[in-house]
Amino acid sequence: MALAMAATHDSPADEDTGSFVRSVVCQIDGKERGLAMSGPRSPLWDEDLRELDEFGDGAIVNGREPDYHVAFTFDDGPRYATTPKVLDALDRYDVPATFFVVGWRFAGVGRDTHKNAQVLLDTAGRGYTIGNHTFSHRKMAGAAPELIRREIDQTTRALRDLLGYTPHTFRPPYGAMGKRARAYLAGEGFTEVRWSIDSNDFRPGAAHALRARTVGQIIEQRGGVVLMHDTKHITADTIAAILDDLERENCRRLDRGEPIIAPVSLHYFMRNRDGTARAVPRRVRARSQRYRAQLPERCQKRRN
Repeated sequence: MALAMAATHDSPADEDTGSFVRSVVCQIDGKERGLAMSGPRSPLWDEDLRELDEFGDGAIVNGREPDYHVAFTFDDGPRYATTPKVLDALDRYDVPATFFVVGWRFAGVGRDTHKNAQVLLDTAGRGYTIGNHTFSHRKMAGAAPELIRREIDQTTRALRDLLGYTPHTFRPPYGAMGKRARAYLAGEGFTEVRWSIDSNDFRPGAAHALRARTVGQIIEQRGGVVLMHDTKHITADTIAAILDDLERENCRRLDRGEPIIAPVSLHYFMRNRDGTARAVPRRVRARSQRYRAQLPERCQKRRN
């Protein structure tokens, strides 16, 4: 692995905004590089809150858990040429998301490694959830035990070195899983995350078709877990329109007195291994309540 942590430093959080700066010095391709992350302080950096407690050791998430909730997920990044545009759109519409990252992009050997590592730091710094998507995007179905361990562990170590914590959500490349891989994940405390809405954004096609297809499935299924790829230019160029269409649909629902399809984090889809629902953390509920509280005002602006 070409990335190794050398040192980190967190500046004190601003008392008024809660923002902070994390400075990271690491070895990338044998060269010492400096990276920086700034933004709202994520509780994942607090010693008394561990990400494993919220996402680890869960039942398989398939996207059919609650109605009227939608969680956006993005695979295969980070990619400096496309991911920032996705982040900006999510910020604009106040929509949570999870990014399942591939280790080679930010911890491998390549000219873009440093840029991609900076994008990953920015993604985490903005408060988005990070998940493991293997190191080199290898299929887990039928894979040998050593390959399974290497693919998962390399990305786990790279994320811990860069972010300072270990994410415990995992999405298998191509959705392909086998008994050996699933058993290894369970033993390491991971939660497997699948999807119920496939945008098919990796297939050739027009942006308007991607937009209509994705939003149509969200409405038809009354929410779910959406699969997209932040490495695709069409996704980076279309995600803002998709989020705008979702907001427009929620405004219509609000006017008709119907339940909205609320964009939420994966916390709302989490189940314990015995099938019982897992409690949604207070700060996550507060963000969802904020979206609902601000929606009428946003809808009014749309009418003006």
